[in-house]
Amino acid sequence: ANEALKLYNFYRRYKWTAEDFEGWQGGMVDHSRRMFEGLFGGAVLDGFAPTLTGDLDIDVSAGIASGPTGFLNVVDTVSSLTFTAPSADFERALVVVRPDLTPTDMITKPTDVNTTVSLTTEQRSEVAIIRGAPSATPDYPATEPNDVILFGVRLANGQVTLAEVDLDFEVRDLPGKNSNFQQDMAKFDDRLRPYRYDNETVGLKPSQLSAPFGRVFSYVNKKSPSIYPQDSSNNYNHADTFFNMTDGAITGGDEITANFTPTIPTAGNAIVATIAIDTNDEAVVTYGTQGARADCLRGIKDQNTAAAGSVNIQDNTKPIAFVICFSGDGVNITEIDIIDCRGMIGTGTAAAGLAGGGNTSTYLLEHISTSITEDDDGKIVFVDSSDTVANNGHNYLVVQLASSCKKAGFKITLKDIGYMAGTYPIWIICLGGATIEDTGFDAGIVIDSDGGSINLYCDGTTYYFI
Repeated sequence: ANEALKLYNFYRRYKWTAEDFEGWQGGMVDHSRRMFEGLFGGAVLDGFAPTLTGDLDIDVSAGIASGPTGFLNVVDTVSSLTFTAPSADFERALVVVRPDLTPTDMITKPTDVNTTVSLTTEQRSEVAIIRGAPSATPDYPATEPNDVILFGVRLANGQVTLAEVDLDFEVRDLPGKNSNFQQDMAKFDDRLRPYRYDNETVGLKPSQLSAPFGRVFSYVNKKSPSIYPQDSSNNYNHADTFFNMTDGAITGGDEITANFTPTIPTAGNAIVATIAIDTNDEAVVTYGTQGARADCLRGIKDQNTAAAGSVNIQDNTKPIAFVICFSGDGVNITEIDIIDCRGMIGTGTAAAGLAGGGNTSTYLLEHISTSITEDDDGKIVFVDSSDTVANNGHNYLVVQLASSCKKAGFKITLKDIGYMAGTYPIWIICLGGATIEDTGFDAGIVIDSDGGSINLYCDGTTYYFI
């Protein structure tokens, strides 16, 4: 027997201090949490739906969320929240879920029985409100490291009741939104992507991606790629472009489009601005008719061209984004909401329905290529984009999700096996009132690259790309 080895092991056991144990335990736990973090990021996985219960009160349903540092947050009861109006101007608040940690199962320190350390930590989760600072142009407040954002709340001085339009789901943490892996994957869809630069400015990514993501943006049926934005010499300029919705200035990568004349709604109202690209790869900004923020949301969804909150898409342009411009003072744009509409097809005057350019939801529904039911949950469905060639000449393929698929937890993978989706894109239509992430609509292009695939997840209301 090797006595020296026994002595060594005894020595190591004796030297295994509480600090050593805590470091080892923390390392193991952090490793497993990083696996969750890498897969989901900070994300709402299921539930946490708000219900307005009267005045400034909101009930948040039970749910489950993966925290940005890997904590799994589970709340199995309804959380009741009460808001108060800001003391002045406007305010933006966040509703988050976070872990509530309590050290437990105390053990004695191996080398000192009079000292105790935590063996485990008990975790509960709580839904909390983070209030922002009142301002004429308010920003959302900062979150704590373990917070998962459920939704935002818009508040105004003197407000006594909350409406659906006061709830902001654009800031909600969704699967993949904060995941390093899925953020890298999302770079494939960064072409001409609109985003909110600040409370009055829209940023627009360039149409072509640098290596290794060297893909280009192209209109449906347009063989040559877009070169937006262009510099003063009409050469492609790989830089973001910025649209100031208050003064109409266009700055950044686009050096050839003239500044536009903005339309500022009256105090407390909003108006829809459509940012589009024409066939010369120049930007076009057009305005609808002002109305309440809810009118604008309805106008975008219905593509209404006449009523309050209507949209206006110029002929022979490719819509890139609908921007709801809200003014608190009637002089400046104090807040914007952006709806990415790159999935819209066609040109021409907008018609009732989704697609603008005369291609309505009803028209699409007449040419269903693949129907998906609840029985397809968790399956891979192959869609042959080459079938479109013989489909009465229509330049797209349509997949229809039955209303029974609109349920929490439903997952589906769509795969193009015809390798022609770049020319004949694959659309999806959601029956039963569900919408598609980033569009707010019940239809949109989900595969537009040859041999492409997409994973969809439904939380009971919205289908998300995962």
